[in-house]
Amino acid sequence: MKLKINKPICLILCGILLCCTTACKKSSVSSVVEVVVSETHEQSTVSSNTSSDASSIPEPEISSAVSSDNVSSTVSDVTSSEDTESNLTGYEFFFDHIESVEYFCVKNIPQSDMVYAVTEIIADTSEDISIGCMLYSSDPNIKINKKTVTVPYEYKQQQQKPAIITVRYSLTGQSYDLLLEYEEDWPMIFEDEFEGDTMDTTKWDHRPEWLRKKGYVNYFSKQMTFLDGEGHLVSRAAPGKKVIWDYSENKQKEIDAYLSGAVSTKDLFTSTYGYYEASVKLHHQTGMWGAFWLICGDMDKSDVVSDGSSENGCEIDVFESIYPMGGVCQNLHWDGFTGHTVSAPSNGYVTYIDTYDNEFHKFAISWTPNEYVFLIDGIVTRRINAKTASGICNQPGYMLITTECGTWGGKWVLGEGEYSDMLVDYVRVYTLPNKGEIENEN
Repeated sequence: MKLKINKPICLILCGILLCCTTACKKSSVSSVVEVVVSETHEQSTVSSNTSSDASSIPEPEISSAVSSDNVSSTVSDVTSSEDTESNLTGYEFFFDHIESVEYFCVKNIPQSDMVYAVTEIIADTSEDISIGCMLYSSDPNIKINKKTVTVPYEYKQQQQKPAIITVRYSLTGQSYDLLLEYEEDWPMIFEDEFEGDTMDTTKWDHRPEWLRKKGYVNYFSKQMTFLDGEGHLVSRAAPGKKVIWDYSENKQKEIDAYLSGAVSTKDLFTSTYGYYEASVKLHHQTGMWGAFWLICGDMDKSDVVSDGSSENGCEIDVFESIYPMGGVCQNLHWDGFTGHTVSAPSNGYVTYIDTYDNEFHKFAISWTPNEYVFLIDGIVTRRINAKTASGICNQPGYMLITTECGTWGGKWVLGEGEYSDMLVDYVRVYTLPNKGEIENEN
């Protein structure tokens, strides 16, 4: 028996079936999209750059956080834009309000801008929502670059009160007002502006006149360090003569040598921890290098114990200038001068700051119980923590300003009657805030 098929009815039935299938697919796709959006909502990223002139700060490795117990907070609902409202339709947010904001001080050096970094923004569910938050300030003096906040030093001195930073969650408009407490100032404990024409012998003493075995016949010589009468200490290098005792002939003998200057605060001033800064115009000739450095603890002792740690003694090179290489070295050494260890990467060599422009530059070290922070012109160039340095030196140290001549500094180019000068405008030392008793030998 044959079944007759009515073509118009068949077409209608096929159309109905196709519509139903399409609707089911759309419903399924819609459900999948909603699930994916819901799952990825907590990972939404919103970037902010309310100020592009804030300094780029290297990420430190050690810090302390400030919780909600130390700040005052205000949670408020901010009216969203039409676009935001349409995008948020149907969303179920995973927190009710911002609970706390944690931050730490990235850079705190004397008489300089304070720089802070916001690290965590915690919701009432204990979730870190930093990725979806932006920072704002109603005060144009406060500079914000993403999660980094810079408070100008002059502003801090004038206001004498914490800065208010608004933390806002981008998708909901929920906000939190953070009181940014300032770090304390560092008290100054040593200063020499090198005024007059005579070096202050209560602060500095000439290093012994001894042979420096650096590839050239180089002697420290007292006449090579002096004040120029224009507010500078001069550390000079020049070809000259040196009278030595010739043991083979059993008599004095004059020889050609390279002479250079060196002074220190040994037995006059020492300090454990602090911020040390010198303003210096560097040598601009090959064959010599100038330096501002510290010798701490047992570093210069002949019987120093090589224990693989810098805790008992350390050489801190705030800078060593090597002109032909176009940069300066900022390093640590420990376990004595013969078997010392150098804390590197890249031997602490800084080339991206032009320090050979015949101008004065500020070279500094912030030495705390937690880390060493090297700076040039207020820019952090290296951070070295206890792990990298095999501990942090906890022994007092004295300062040195020296010029040495050697093949490490390149080929000697100065002739008879010529010289090269390194000028030091000032040296300043600050102790840690609330450090207590100062180690100062007089």
